[in-house]
Amino acid sequence: MKTLAVPFIALTLAIGGCASMGGGEAEEKKIEVVTDNLEKMEDSKEVYLGQFSVTFVVKDKASATSQSSMFSKDRAYAKAILKSELLGVPEETMQAITDEAYKSFVSKLKAQGYTIRNYSDLTSSKAWSGMDKLETPYQPSAVGSFFKGDQGKTLTFTPAGTDLLVYKGYPSAPNPVAPYKLAELAGDLGYPILTANYRVHFANLSGQTDRSMDYNTGKRTYSAEVSLGQAINVQPTSGITFVKGVSSTFSNKAGYAQLETPVIIGGAFGETEDTTSGAQKAANAFSSLLGMVSGGSSDVTEVTVNADPVVYARGVAQAIDLTNDEVLKAFVAGE
Repeated sequence: MKTLAVPFIALTLAIGGCASMGGGEAEEKKIEVVTDNLEKMEDSKEVYLGQFSVTFVVKDKASATSQSSMFSKDRAYAKAILKSELLGVPEETMQAITDEAYKSFVSKLKAQGYTIRNYSDLTSSKAWSGMDKLETPYQPSAVGSFFKGDQGKTLTFTPAGTDLLVYKGYPSAPNPVAPYKLAELAGDLGYPILTANYRVHFANLSGQTDRSMDYNTGKRTYSAEVSLGQAINVQPTSGITFVKGVSSTFSNKAGYAQLETPVIIGGAFGETEDTTSGAQKAANAFSSLLGMVSGGSSDVTEVTVNADPVVYARGVAQAIDLTNDEVLKAFVAGE
């Protein structure tokens, strides 16, 4: 008879104890940008900016599970779950970050020879008034987040005085996200309408699993680990989309230049602490005890990152600025 060892679940935290950016250097990883249909923008140097938004992830969840293959009779497993939350950054700071990121984006776009036409041309149009708007800061409902694939809680901001037409969930396909009426409006005005959307996370969450066996006794041990490290990162599919009119089967009048890999600014911007509740610890202990019989066990740890808002804002500004550099480089090159 095969005997199973009680699953071992490990959770590691990369905790930064001081509020410093650690030099604010980006990780030495190549930033990849994915593009499509940019040749449609070759002769279009006058554009409208229909939406600029920054989505801040303030709660998230990651998990890792170690188990046998689906065809094995061995049903033992180990599962680690990490729930994380960002605290200490007021909405006013997020709004200020968004406003500054918008100014930087506009400046960089103009430096590349683009003319940004008057936003009031859009807002004064009948088509614009007929579009649905989302109230900011926008927070998706629990049901909406589930269907969009979001794991936690987000807040989305637009620059002061501008509208949020669409919320871009994560993960999402890199195709342009724009209301049909916005594409119609672009066609009517005769100028492309750009949208720029960014999603900013406060940490790197990664999972790792392992299985081992004592060849003398046949006992197997399963381990699962989830790690968290403070790091500002702009997530994939952040970037620019454009519409030039309503697309058809034979004519695609939309395109994009968006991140394929994240832009990461490493370094601590606050303190990380284990805030697992007493009730959750009791549930973890019960799961471990039950695992001695069933062979399966799970462990949930709750972690809070208490941020210094000034240092956090500095890191986000660097990350979005670097994102704009890479995305605009690809956008202008048309590649």
